[in-house]
Amino acid sequence: ALLAETRAALHRRPALAGAASAQAALAGLEAARAQAADPGFVLLAHAGACPERALARFAPDALGLEDPAYAEAAAHRVPQVPPSGFGTLVLIVKLTRRCNLRCTYCNDWREGEGNAMTPATQALMLRRIAEDAATASVRLIWHGGEPALLGARRMLGFLWLQARLLRPGQRVGHSDR
Repeated sequence: ALLAETRAALHRRPALAGAASAQAALAGLEAARAQAADPGFVLLAHAGACPERALARFAPDALGLEDPAYAEAAAHRVPQVPPSGFGTLVLIVKLTRRCNLRCTYCNDWREGEGNAMTPATQALMLRRIAEDAATASVRLIWHGGEPALLGARRMLGFLWLQARLLRPGQRVGHSDR
């Protein structure tokens, strides 16, 4: 019920919708409707219309994020100084090679274990972004497989890492092109 009310409030007030990543997080919640009683998803709904920054308030285990990389990220000291420059970093990120489309021109998809970026690698990438004080904004272009095949929990994990590891004031955008 809480999840449905949060979604309804966002639809009544489009200005609350925030960034595209917030919309993506809410879409992930919709896809995980069966897990609505899960405490991690309830916390995400409480985080409001812009969960990508609010997620940093929660401990990883409260969100059901069990990989040791999340505990390490929680202990990591993030630079609290806003970016000093105006640079934009554009990264093409292949979160997974798993794909269910089987396009005739593509020979890059893979199945099975070892074909998705681990939370430890995601955390390393985000820590390196935060280390660069000249980077004021980051654009992550999702390339390769279909990230939605990783499931809502893994996407929630990436958004949590992003909220926890980036500098205050660093802006992040997500796209597929």
